[in-house]
Amino acid sequence: MNEMSETYQPDLMQLLISAGRAMTTLLDEKLLALELSAAKFYTLQILTQANEMLPLSELAERLGTGKSNMTPLVDRLEADRLVRRLRSDADRRVVYVEITAEGKSRLQQARVVFAETSHLLDGQYTAEELHSLTDLLGRFVMRFCPPH
Repeated sequence: MNEMSETYQPDLMQLLISAGRAMTTLLDEKLLALELSAAKFYTLQILTQANEMLPLSELAERLGTGKSNMTPLVDRLEADRLVRRLRSDADRRVVYVEITAEGKSRLQQARVVFAETSHLLDGQYTAEELHSLTDLLGRFVMRFCPPH
């Protein structure tokens, strides 16, 4: 048995999950001044990128979460007047979510915070390391995350 197997070594999946949690926590802290969270930010970002209202189920899918988690998130965004819900005229069971003007304005502010937060990594790693990390994670996402 080699020495590596005798000592605990975090595996890649655990490191990816931990890194995601750490970045989400950091982003949550930075967005707090705008009364946003990372989840709210990503929701507004997806709605803006879609350039149209999305069914709640599709929004949940794009965020990688279930509809049961999406409902309270949209409730909070709607209470903050950042999104609005609309029922389909064709099928009253279908609920659409649309970003509001206030949501677009808050998202613009949040994008600045997001950029500032991502620049915190700049001094920690060389340009080559950041390029390699970006490349590897980009390939991981392309392989395991379905495009929308």
